[in-house]
Amino acid sequence: MDVTTEKLRERIAELEARNSELVRQCGIYRTRIGELESAVAGPLAAADVFFGRDAGMGGEAVWLLRDGTSGRFLFAGPEFSSVLGGSAALLYEDPRYIETFVHPDDTALLHALFSDGHKGTGGGRTRSFRLVSHKDGRTLTAALHRHTDEHGGVLDTVVAASDCGWRLLSFRRFETFFRAFLDAVPEPLALLDAAGGIVAANRASAARHRVPFMRYLGGRLTDFLSEAAAERRLHAMNESQRTRRSVVFREVQEASRYECVIFPVLGVSSDTPLFGLLERDVTERESVRQTLVRINRDLEARVRGRTKALEVEVQERKRMEQRLLREREFIKLLVQASPNLISVFDSRGALMFANRAWRELYGLPGDVWGVADAGPRMCGYFGAVDREVLQEGRVAQLEERIVGTGGRREWFDVIRAPITMPDGETLLLFIGINVTSRVEATRAMEAVRKTLEERVKERTAALGRVNDRLEREIAERKLHEELIVQHRNHLEALMNALADSALLMDTGGRIITLNITAAQRLGLPERGSGGQVFFDLLQGTTDTLVWRDALHEVLETFLPARFEVQAFGLELDVTYYPVFGYADWVTGVAVYMMDVTEQKQISRRLRRLSAQVLSAQEEERKRIGRELHDSMAQTLSGIKFMLEGERSRLEQSGTGWPTERISKTIEYVQHAIVETRRIVMDLRPTVLDDLGLIAALRWLQQEMSQIHSLTITSHLSLPENALSDVQKSVLFRVAQEALNNVIRHSGSDSARISLEQVGEECVMTVTDNGSGFDRLDNTRNGIGLDSMRERLELICGRLDIVTEKGIGTVVRAVVPLDSPC
Repeated sequence: MDVTTEKLRERIAELEARNSELVRQCGIYRTRIGELESAVAGPLAAADVFFGRDAGMGGEAVWLLRDGTSGRFLFAGPEFSSVLGGSAALLYEDPRYIETFVHPDDTALLHALFSDGHKGTGGGRTRSFRLVSHKDGRTLTAALHRHTDEHGGVLDTVVAASDCGWRLLSFRRFETFFRAFLDAVPEPLALLDAAGGIVAANRASAARHRVPFMRYLGGRLTDFLSEAAAERRLHAMNESQRTRRSVVFREVQEASRYECVIFPVLGVSSDTPLFGLLERDVTERESVRQTLVRINRDLEARVRGRTKALEVEVQERKRMEQRLLREREFIKLLVQASPNLISVFDSRGALMFANRAWRELYGLPGDVWGVADAGPRMCGYFGAVDREVLQEGRVAQLEERIVGTGGRREWFDVIRAPITMPDGETLLLFIGINVTSRVEATRAMEAVRKTLEERVKERTAALGRVNDRLEREIAERKLHEELIVQHRNHLEALMNALADSALLMDTGGRIITLNITAAQRLGLPERGSGGQVFFDLLQGTTDTLVWRDALHEVLETFLPARFEVQAFGLELDVTYYPVFGYADWVTGVAVYMMDVTEQKQISRRLRRLSAQVLSAQEEERKRIGRELHDSMAQTLSGIKFMLEGERSRLEQSGTGWPTERISKTIEYVQHAIVETRRIVMDLRPTVLDDLGLIAALRWLQQEMSQIHSLTITSHLSLPENALSDVQKSVLFRVAQEALNNVIRHSGSDSARISLEQVGEECVMTVTDNGSGFDRLDNTRNGIGLDSMRERLELICGRLDIVTEKGIGTVVRAVVPLDSPC
């Protein structure tokens, strides 16, 4: 539990750190344009005095930027064409093109000035020379200021006007502030012309492409990037110029992801457009973006709102004719549009500049620039920390809670940085990033952490209970597995102990397991025979269609199927038993093949013996009947005739001899004659042999009706020659026995005999309306029913009995006309 809690705490700390970094990056990256615009609003306004029409120059100031090391010109303002009548394209292509505008008396001076740049000397000096306009012949005074950085790079600034001496100091002040601000931006930031030339950039941009700073300023995109990357940026610049909006795209370089923003620098002549290029490393932000989407939603909403306001402001500025330098407009656009707090204080603590977010927070007037006495009085936010930063010249970063007008309290990540101006004055740059959402998210995360700890404790306890239950289940499962193995061994031993073949197959007919007898009969090894198709092994030994049909029957009816078939040279009694799964669905079929060859042979021998016995019995009955008819019946008839003659003689003699006893004797003799005839008919009715089965059944119907007072009807429609003598004899005996059962047991007053041909079978039916009986009552199943069934089986027939108590009984004998027996 302690380890889990510690890991949870470490994960929460990691998420908080990544959350803090993401919020900081989002606050800076997504609103950098507005921040920079507001931050340089003051310096840009001051530069208007020097370069704008307010200076009384009529917009005729010509200024140039030149790389003192390589000698290439980096930038030429639109006045180079409108005032001097020159071509910026020719100047970029051939730096000596500037010599055509130099006064003849100053040509040597210009060569000396430029030669100093190659030697890396003259840093920080300002020299003057004259330029002559090709357009109207006027002579302009030009001032060259040289700046050398700590790496030895040389940057020449050339300004030409009717009178530019006093303005050069202001321009140098602006240039220093602009360069300091560019270097203060942590992301790579560059200013490009339409051809992809790098006009201005901060050191982060040069470091991004691993190029010396001064060489980077004098180069083009194609010098430092691949052809595809440079083409992508040029295409974005064209799209930005066409739409007058920023274009954002992403690219991957050396496992790092960069978000590149191309935006037009507004207020610059369309003849020489400039574009800002901001390259942001978003690798870390992309990795944690999904985790902190909810935190970022509020920031994105603010960005969208501010972007929309910025678009409205940009559209308004399009209608204004601006002649400001492109660097000032770019910085002003970035700073002014920032949703973060950006302000500049002088060394006395007076507010020199405040962006819109600052003004809205403290309720300052709409245009705050250079109001020296307004800052401390209206904001009340210049304290000991600010003075300490100015005194020690260090950067301070703190998280503070700021109270604005109306009591609005918000948390800000505040950065205070000193900026030293060329005249030696130190200004304080104040940047405040709103982190209220992050602070609130941190508090919410702490509450969630506590909740998670409680849930972890509960879950740990629950897991302990589950673990105990699982251990019990594992023990039970092991016991069940042992029982299963034991039962499987018992089943295998039981199957192998069977003398008959037994196997188990799946629903597709593939063998799962089989006993030794089945393996030997199928020609398979005792083990490792699983997976073979059972029906393929039967090919050539039997008709496999019968086996397959039985399998389909079991799968459709879910009931066992039994059939007899010859296979492997044997007669088999085969039974299919369905094997059910958990869902009461047939998952396999057990096959039991019992060898009944010997039983069948014995059965056939018994059937032949039974047929011989019955045939002999019938013959014996016929012989006894003939002898009784020929001897006993004739003798009794003779005795009767003699007694009748003697009685007639005594009656005619008149002697008075009593004749009653003779008459009584004659009655007994007559009764004996009748009984003898009945016995003879029971043994073998002569009418069956003389006239056939139809006549014998009609005689039987008549005799039974007369003797027992039973109403018997008949429907006899079978041709006489359709049956053999044995079949006729069996059917007559069955009818005789069935009628005797009706008389003895049913209590019926009527019966019906029918004999007809149904298809290829002869069907005889004896029906009564008596009491019926229960077929499950074995006490009622006498010898008569068994005798009828045995007689019919001898001629391949069958006996069907349908009965119901109180309804009656139907005895149905079916004999095939083309009997194989």
